[in-house]
Amino acid sequence: MPTLTERQGVLLQLLSEMTDPITNAALADLLGVSPRTVRYDIARVNRLTNAPLIEAARGGHLLNLPEYRRLVKRLASVDRAGDDRERILLALVNGFDGDLFELAQQQMMSDATVRTLIRELNEQLAERNLRIASVCGVLRLEGTEFDRRRLMGDLLSAALSDPHGVAGRVASVLPDVDLERVRRVVEHNLQLMRPAVGDMDLWNLSMNAAICLQRYESPLEGAVAGEPTGPEAVRVSERLVDELAIEFPTRLLGRNDRHYMGVLLNALVGTRQAPGELRDVAVGPDLEYIVGEAIRDAVSHFNLKVDMERLQSALTGHVRRLLGRSGKIVYFRNSLRESLRTRSPVLYDVAVFLAHRLSTALRLEISDDEIGLLVIYIGLYIEDDDSELREVRAVVVCPEYQTLRDWILANLAAVFSNRLHIVEIVSSAAEVPLVDVDLILITTGETSSSADAVQISALLSDIDIERIGKGIDAVVRSRLRSRIEAGIESFLSPELFFRDLEFASARETILNLCGHLQEAGVVPGGFTQSVLLRESYSSTIFAQRFAVPHAMEFMASETKIAILIPKKPIDWGEDSRVSMVLLLAIKNDDYESFVAFYQAFIRALYDPDVFSRLRAAEGYVEFCRVLVDGLPARLGD
Repeated sequence: MPTLTERQGVLLQLLSEMTDPITNAALADLLGVSPRTVRYDIARVNRLTNAPLIEAARGGHLLNLPEYRRLVKRLASVDRAGDDRERILLALVNGFDGDLFELAQQQMMSDATVRTLIRELNEQLAERNLRIASVCGVLRLEGTEFDRRRLMGDLLSAALSDPHGVAGRVASVLPDVDLERVRRVVEHNLQLMRPAVGDMDLWNLSMNAAICLQRYESPLEGAVAGEPTGPEAVRVSERLVDELAIEFPTRLLGRNDRHYMGVLLNALVGTRQAPGELRDVAVGPDLEYIVGEAIRDAVSHFNLKVDMERLQSALTGHVRRLLGRSGKIVYFRNSLRESLRTRSPVLYDVAVFLAHRLSTALRLEISDDEIGLLVIYIGLYIEDDDSELREVRAVVVCPEYQTLRDWILANLAAVFSNRLHIVEIVSSAAEVPLVDVDLILITTGETSSSADAVQISALLSDIDIERIGKGIDAVVRSRLRSRIEAGIESFLSPELFFRDLEFASARETILNLCGHLQEAGVVPGGFTQSVLLRESYSSTIFAQRFAVPHAMEFMASETKIAILIPKKPIDWGEDSRVSMVLLLAIKNDDYESFVAFYQAFIRALYDPDVFSRLRAAEGYVEFCRVLVDGLPARLGD
């Protein structure tokens, strides 16, 4: 698995020393490479660290300092591949042959520590149909070979989500298989398939193939249900197995694994499924109806505007493919999941709700990675409900002179696209309408008493473009401020503001805050279980520093947010700790107005400086003041 190169490490070091944004060209000069290479390095760093480590800012690039400090802290920790539990699991998966005392000696732990860890592991492994047992004194990981491989897939996923020692952790799961060599073979065999196979499918197939090669001496007990569909799938899977045998001649796959490679190809490259191929596997011809009902529930619950027919058609096809690969693959990862969750929180909640409905109706487990794919489909067919905030209405003051007006309008549209809506173009400032206008762009040099007037030239120079951009930002910021102020008045309360409390886990925190909401008469008794259910589908962590737990349903008698600033960071699971918790209780009638406030609130929290000042706020009044003053200068910041 690739890791950060030395040049990319130098890039991070350079950015860590910058207080202001630096341009792509300047970084290229410092590193002695082309601007294109810098863009590639930035994209690769963000992808491999699974976080927005290097962010775009006006004037260039900036380092996300909280994410960077978190990365550095982890890099500075003890260099080991995973924790003690993971080391024991890997030893057993990779063929350890000995008793508890020999395992303790191998892992340099005490006998008592290993015994305790095995007991804890068995509690977790029970959900995977696995168990560590002593058979005639020899420790064994009991269960089916398919379940053991699924465990390996989960360990690989955890390794790839951890910026610390990624290569080392991957190598500990696949000690005998070079993942890059597997990827090259898979890519070579899939490159001629039509339609083209995407990067996500390529990597998921490569990972599953690598696990098969690592476990070649422990073949699957029986053929996994399914057959390659169509002559192309059969031909590609057979060629893939043959080329893997050439690349890894000492790790030849047995009959069942050769068959399984065809099943993997079918399951992951699902566009080759015939429309009716999976009806028996799923729930028959009623699948479209079930998906439609789930979508209608989500649309009604969240009051969405969607292209129902197209969304139902696309999502039915996706769910059919999901059912087709359910129970057939041991590794699946959506590399877009984190960015979708953090940048589109409202859509992600819609996807979680939809996943819950589908999971219940189809008796199907839908993972966090699969939920991320649902977000993409919803985003494609939903109408933008935030255009009112972003779009600024403007009047242009420009005299009629040949095609000058057309030229200005075309260039404004090209530069500002959907950020600026020109409602009228007039010849003088006196003709400007007095209502429904956010900005007045004046090219004639006339003075205006309006605070929203922006003086520009008819040639739209870079300076003019910058002035217009600042004017748009000021309008949007004013709207955001109004949302924040209205939301504070309606949805926050000093009685539900807590600081300097200590909790050991996400569950303990949720139970405490839900208790306060229930005591205040805001939520009913079943609220806590609904919050825990929502958290079980997908973690509500944002930016690796704050969490926003909430119920699956709108159950509150009034909409309120319980705010906690803990004395020390809380372990929220998934190797993440949070320094602020916002527990949402939402009343159905308030949802639209609440979302407007919620999105502005989240944007403010993404600013590391604002977040730090909110954390330092001594009380409720100061917290609210910092929140209002800390709005981002731009909607997208």
